[in-house]
Amino acid sequence: MPDYSDFKVVYHLCGGQAIPVFLNAIQFPEDTRHVLVATGEKEKMDGTFAQAENLKKCLSNRGIQAEVKILGESFVANDFRRIREAYKELLREEDPKHVCFDVTGGTKPMAFLALEIAQRMGIQAMYLDSNVRQCWWLPQEEYMPAQRQKMMMDEFVKLVGLEGTNYPHKYLPSMEFLRYLLHSQQWLRRHIGQLEKKEKQSKLQDDDYRLFLASVREDARNDREAWDRYLEEVFFQELGTLEEQVKFLAASWFEYYTYLLLKEQADQKGWEIQLNVTADKDSRRDQEFDVIYTDGYSMLIVECKARPLKQDFVNKLEVLRSKYAGALGKAALVTYLPPKEAAKKEIFERLPENTPRISIFCGEEGLSQLASHMMDFKAGQVYE
Repeated sequence: MPDYSDFKVVYHLCGGQAIPVFLNAIQFPEDTRHVLVATGEKEKMDGTFAQAENLKKCLSNRGIQAEVKILGESFVANDFRRIREAYKELLREEDPKHVCFDVTGGTKPMAFLALEIAQRMGIQAMYLDSNVRQCWWLPQEEYMPAQRQKMMMDEFVKLVGLEGTNYPHKYLPSMEFLRYLLHSQQWLRRHIGQLEKKEKQSKLQDDDYRLFLASVREDARNDREAWDRYLEEVFFQELGTLEEQVKFLAASWFEYYTYLLLKEQADQKGWEIQLNVTADKDSRRDQEFDVIYTDGYSMLIVECKARPLKQDFVNKLEVLRSKYAGALGKAALVTYLPPKEAAKKEIFERLPENTPRISIFCGEEGLSQLASHMMDFKAGQVYE
């Protein structure tokens, strides 16, 4: 069976997924030459050229040198004759015994013709099977042992185009404070509901936020002393504006609770986890992440909602998952409040069909299931 050290040059086909190509590249010895095969025009940064350039940059940060080779304009990715001619030119001066084709990425015609040429010239080919996290060697039809080198969180983030991130947080709320909010939702939601009704009528002002905080403190009753102590936490004071404080109490507390609960498990396993990752260059809603974590092989996205479940939440998460976690990446939608019956029928019964890579976790029980099965939960399921 081949070994990563057998090759002097590896040709990686670039397509829609950058992460598997990066994972393959970092398994080879440092002196291996890497060629990222892309399509498009440099001036336009179209096709897969931009992805190849990003891969090159991320590999360089690892001390791995790579070069980008362009087969032709974007349409060439599906032109069999042009692809075959381009491959022959690329391989003209190579020794087939020391060349490997990584066909994990690229279009189907690019992969098909790479395998055809590899078979004809006696070139080794490889494909990363993301389901088992092992490389499949061709023509031997054998799996390599599990990959030794893992990716770092920053590498995942940069490969999906989120270089401008805002983590880590300087301060975090105490888990005691968050558990208090968790078990106070029944009476706290009444105040939040009143504030939301007022917001629909007119834009909220600082006086509205002050009134909300005062009424919540009054309703704390026997827990008023504890409530005052929690609001004196450095984290809460550092939120700055009254609006930010109210938004934390109304919704974002659940993101922190989920993050800290999962972080305890991630730390035990040596996994990386981050909270509130966004892109500074593009503030579009589809580029915000409540919680992301990785075991070094795949990135998982968690969307947190302290409100009743809606179909829109599932739709947004599917956009995030398919765009950033990859074709085989999973995502978790965590909701504190139990879903309404109408939502159950509309969303839950159709979940495996519509969003087979997403699972929904409801309430404390659901969240505990996610914490226990962070990477191996079954996709397309509902846990409650």
